Amino acid sequence: MKAIAVLLFVILLTLASLTVSAQEPEATPDPEQKNDLGYGWEMPITFSVYNASGARLWGHTFTPVIYGGEVSLEDIRDRRFQPGQHTGVVTIEDWGNPFLIVHSGIFGGAPLEGEEFRHEFESGLWPERAMSNEELDANYERIRENTAEFVSQNHTMRIREEGSQSNPAVDLRFDVAAIAYIDPSGVPAYSTNTRNILGLAQAFDLENAEVWQDAMDSPDQYVIMAFCGWGPYTPDTRDSWYIWARYIVLLRPQSPVGAPT
Repeated sequence: MKAIAVLLFVILLTLASLTVSAQEPEATPDPEQKNDLGYGWEMPITFSVYNASGARLWGHTFTPVIYGGEVSLEDIRDRRFQPGQHTGVVTIEDWGNPFLIVHSGIFGGAPLEGEEFRHEFESGLWPERAMSNEELDANYERIRENTAEFVSQNHTMRIREEGSQSNPAVDLRFDVAAIAYIDPSGVPAYSTNTRNILGLAQAFDLENAEVWQDAMDSPDQYVIMAFCGWGPYTPDTRDSWYIWARYIVLLRPQSPVGAPT
């Protein structure tokens, strides 16, 4: 039986061989050229997801933990990014966009920050038994269909950072522009190079390659959010079913940076 309190670690450090490579960038990244969204990523962040009619579907608040390379990801994971701490890792990827990593799953009976997304895409797909390769591939295809449908329904997200004595609050709205499902073949690439997250997402979501390219080329910052997907629960997968895959959500600002919202 699965544990009631699901402990999910979205950063899996591994040296496994890569079976899918991230797309090579068409140009040299220059993060300094991006117009900053204005977030300091220091104060609590609240995000809310809305449907096309403007109804709020769910939301969460987490405290950002900035990863700039001065400490190891493993150190952040072990001390400051445990499920239930309501923290999210924040880094800046190669093209200058903020990249947020949050947990999915259930902790203490409540959904973690990425859980409603994950449940939306793969609920009911994972049995507690071994699955054939054909069954796994069928599930991966179904999940990609579900993420594509979610994007087509014009969902939006509001991201608000609380203000402080030195910085005002930042409150912006984003379109859910694309969602890439990174199946197990791409998890090693994700785990060893979060800086090239857009290239990896583009490789796994070729139908929307131009959308991911726009996030690279745009003069304005986008926001990228990632969390774990699940897999089949068996004795052989008891240490990996909850970090089986990754979802990459691309959020495009609704207004040019600096324009009234």
